[in-house]
Amino acid sequence: SVATSGDPLLRSLLDQHTHHASAPVTVGLGGGTRAGVFGRDDVVGRQIAWLALQAATQHAPGDVALAVFSRDNALTSWAKWLPHCRLRQGRNSTTLIARSGTEATAVLRAINHDLQSRAALEDGPVYLVIADGRSWQSLGERMTRSLPAGNPSVSVVLVRRTFEELSGDCDVVIDLAAPSRGVVRRRVESAEPLTFIPDVLDPVRVMPAALALAPLEAVESGARGTVPGTARLVDL
Repeated sequence: SVATSGDPLLRSLLDQHTHHASAPVTVGLGGGTRAGVFGRDDVVGRQIAWLALQAATQHAPGDVALAVFSRDNALTSWAKWLPHCRLRQGRNSTTLIARSGTEATAVLRAINHDLQSRAALEDGPVYLVIADGRSWQSLGERMTRSLPAGNPSVSVVLVRRTFEELSGDCDVVIDLAAPSRGVVRRRVESAEPLTFIPDVLDPVRVMPAALALAPLEAVESGARGTVPGTARLVDL
């Protein structure tokens, strides 16, 4: 094989192309995935903002609903404008943003009511829940109790400061502890963990993007059909 070849040219080519700086590293968040993110606060904050914005720009509000639980005003101040964070149930509307225990209770109640009222799972959007527990220690337990694992319509991204704080039921963990480098670790590793350069989303650009998406509206469930259910929540 090339790896064991004594040819210095082949060895040099292999070393040169082992890493591709411009190739994206993706993490699938569909099908009820539980993902964990931990590391340095500044990088983690921008990484979860990037995940949320990707979900909003790549999916219609009728396909993916975004719920954000965080006490980080830098995240919630713009996410609240996303149409994906508005859940309409009849004449009632709930903003899926929670910064306190009271707001978290209301948002979780609305999500569970929506899921329980469906005749079939595909009758509504897939939920992507970002649970930022960096300054909210009880949030992880609340998520486990209110949104138990196993529902393919709810994927959860748990955010903590250290690996030890993350729940043991995470399918994949994004490690942002090292400077200028991230690592994707999976519960069952079939190969070496993937390393990547974290995307750093310029905070100045986030609010204009959210406001540009704000006028979008989710189509009624009876008229849905933007993309097949199996294609919802693409790799981010």
